[in-house]
Amino acid sequence: MKNKTLLICTIIFFLIVNTNYYWEGIIGKLAMLFSLLLILIFAILCFIFFYQIFKSIKEKFTSKLRNISIVVLIIVLGLTFYKPNGIVDFEKLDGKDLLIAERGGVADCSIVFKLKENNHFFQRNVCFGIEKTTGKYSIKNDTIYFSNISLRKKDYYKFGVIIREKKHNKMLGEISLYKTKTDKMPLKIFITKNNLK
Repeated sequence: MKNKTLLICTIIFFLIVNTNYYWEGIIGKLAMLFSLLLILIFAILCFIFFYQIFKSIKEKFTSKLRNISIVVLIIVLGLTFYKPNGIVDFEKLDGKDLLIAERGGVADCSIVFKLKENNHFFQRNVCFGIEKTTGKYSIKNDTIYFSNISLRKKDYYKFGVIIREKKHNKMLGEISLYKTKTDKMPLKIFITKNNLK
């Protein structure tokens, strides 16, 4: 019975780790706490793995369920160690990145803003939690207009202005995001990749 429970818990852990793309933005500020919990569970599963190996050696590998648990633990722990954000990069399924802009801040806070080829945008803010915002965009001249903003972020920017610069260092210009036309303090994000036509 204990090995069945271990098997089920290991598979649930694997599914949670591999679907973090979908849930990490939903839980927001709790994402860091939840990540620490997953690291703790990973450490516990490592300890259980070595304990199961020890017991299996004592039993001369006669318990079929224990052997299956060991194999599943090897696969789950190995894949989680190798790909801690999941084995599938779900963001790539959303389409090719046409523009990427990034901004770092204090306390290791960061913003990543992406325009995808399918007219969807994606913004990920990491600062004592994870917040994701998605929606659609359209471009007219050097202005990006946002629509269909994800429900989690009700007060998002209405538009952004692309300011292109000559290539120096890694920056290719910047995007200034505005909440209104009278906004005097836009959020400036520095462009690191620009494949827009």
